[in-house]
Amino acid sequence: MRFWRDLSIQNKVLVIILPLIIVPMLISRPSALSLEPRGGEDGQRYLTQREADLRTIAENPAIPSYFNNKSYAH
Repeated sequence: MRFWRDLSIQNKVLVIILPLIIVPMLISRPSALSLEPRGGEDGQRYLTQREADLRTIAENPAIPSYFNNKSYAH
């Protein structure tokens, strides 16, 4: 549990959301992460776009504010 507390917000978002992105991708299109030239390029492009999305979300200043003010809601 201490490990989880030491992670940054950005890393927590990546740990939580990344599996939610990769699993459906593998189910719907298994060749997306293959080593074939076309499938691999498409998969890499998809993962790069999702990483950019996650980093944008993680950099949103509202997220740390939410967690800092969460204790005041009780």
